[in-house]
Amino acid sequence: MFGSTYERESAFPDEVWQERTGAAASGADRAMFVAEEGEGLVGCAGALTDEEGVAKIIAVWIAPEARGRGLGARVVGEALAWCRAAGKPFARLLVTADNDTARAVYRRVGFADTGRTAVLDRDPPILELEMEVRL
Repeated sequence: MFGSTYERESAFPDEVWQERTGAAASGADRAMFVAEEGEGLVGCAGALTDEEGVAKIIAVWIAPEARGRGLGARVVGEALAWCRAAGKPFARLLVTADNDTARAVYRRVGFADTGRTAVLDRDPPILELEMEVRL
């Protein structure tokens, strides 16, 4: 589950998407990795360096029809390789507490729970768990 909604993201003007795409393409402080099948995208995982210099894995998604084939671990693995190449000692992510499938994927690539939590401001609020992996 993403921290945003379709309604919020689809309301952004083209300029926002062009900036995000350009920033990810530059590789300076963020990158996006995708899984493709045929001519379609079936998954993604992003990586960025936040304002404190911490590597974060974001926007992980696998299309329902492509789940269960290891694509989640592959795109997250690519994002982690980018973090490693950027010299980051660890990477963190947030995952909703009820998403056992995603948590299992993250554990498979080395993430562990940190014990820290956050509340996703929704109605109703959603609990997110922080996970971290040493690179």
